[in-house]
Amino acid sequence: MEGYILAIIKSTREDLIVRILTRGKMQTLYRFYGARHSILHVGRKIDYEVEANSLHMPKLRNIMHLNRNFELDIDKMYIWQRYLGLLNRHLEDVSECPNFYYDLLESSSHMLARQEPKSLILQMHSKLLNYEGRDFSASYCTLCEEPLGEIVALTKGFNLACTKCLPKSFTLKKTSFFNYISSQSCLHLSDTEINGLYKTLLFGI
Repeated sequence: MEGYILAIIKSTREDLIVRILTRGKMQTLYRFYGARHSILHVGRKIDYEVEANSLHMPKLRNIMHLNRNFELDIDKMYIWQRYLGLLNRHLEDVSECPNFYYDLLESSSHMLARQEPKSLILQMHSKLLNYEGRDFSASYCTLCEEPLGEIVALTKGFNLACTKCLPKSFTLKKTSFFNYISSQSCLHLSDTEINGLYKTLLFGI
């Protein structure tokens, strides 16, 4: 079985609870104390086996690291890990999930070696938002419900607010944001806009 590690949680002693996204499933598995943990890092893709246990959590066994070229780049790996951490929280209560999420990581992990990491993560995220059917067509502030102007402020989840309600938040042109969401591309965005969108994304999916 193959999957991406979304979270590693220390249990009693040095035992680990590992959350893995596979094609169609989120698995929560137990890795016992004394086993070799060095392969286990958030963001890595692994091949593994599951040992069923009728009394306790299924065990994670026979792990093999399936290396991706970008993993040697510390900055890219860090940005990748942060997004997978967000995805883990987003899918926290899920055991069965559509293939979309695994396929998104699979295709993006192959592209990350040759693409700017923040742009790629934002492209991934726009695909996720479109897949989940998030509605970004609102023309009113999510806080005061007044009409939005040409410049909008972004809140957690990429909800739009007016600049009066959130004067210290990241702002950009409303048309630029809508173009990003609809095109699922960052090509028309400036570096400042990419950095601002990325920082806002870190508040949560």
